[in-house]
Amino acid sequence: MKKILFLPLDYRSLCAAVKDNILVFGHESGRVIFICFDPVALAHEFPHLLSSPAVVQGT
Repeated sequence: MKKILFLPLDYRSLCAAVKDNILVFGHESGRVIFICFDPVALAHEFPHLLSSPAVVQGT
């Protein structure tokens, strides 16, 4: 797995989970944040970060 997202310390969570193109953060306050990535857009904008064709196709 390659690190392509940087979060400042103030925004980092206690736990995180990843499933396919969805990233979930759980915070101490009870807040849960879901971030959904578009694999096609990521491949277009950052082709040097996504070297696996399976990641680009979303499988």
